[in-house]
Amino acid sequence: MLAFITSNLNNGTEITDLIINKADAEFEMTGLKVSSVIKIHRIITTSDKIIQKVTGILPESYPYKVYEKIKLLFNLNPQSL
Repeated sequence: MLAFITSNLNNGTEITDLIINKADAEFEMTGLKVSSVIKIHRIITTSDKIIQKVTGILPESYPYKVYEKIKLLFNLNPQSL
């Protein structure tokens, strides 16, 4: 699964957007150069064969945050999981 990421913080206006702040302790792991917004509503699935380069990883503290945003996106509640 891939999600669109932008460095335009003014573009972080959706409730499902997740900001990755350069001030975060784990920011360097991301491979990003500046604070950025993960646009969860713009996710896609694809084959890993098209990935040409990995520039970083999502820090350990973020997968739960992404999961919570995905639940918001698809209007999922704990009873439906």
